[in-house]
Amino acid sequence: MRNGTPPLKHGTIVRMVPEQGFGFIRSDEGHEYFFHRTALNATRFEDIAPGTPVDFRIDREAGDRPDEGPRATFVRMSAAAEPAVDSPFAQVGDTPLSTA
Repeated sequence: MRNGTPPLKHGTIVRMVPEQGFGFIRSDEGHEYFFHRTALNATRFEDIAPGTPVDFRIDREAGDRPDEGPRATFVRMSAAAEPAVDSPFAQVGDTPLSTA
């Protein structure tokens, strides 16, 4: 941990609830973490789908209840990931990000 910043973890999106703007990530270690669309960094919610590899931090946020576990924050697609242009979660009128 550098300067109090949690290290990046790696994982895969396993479930999404697009109508409520959240989903779940399974870390490479097998733990599952909740994430909210506001935790995305340089990644659009519409560009991820189950199976998308991501990097993230594990942290707690203001307003988390004491009985809730840590959540995924600073979530972004892994460098090798491709945007989910055919994602069923993409909204009509969205333009996929350029992969060039």
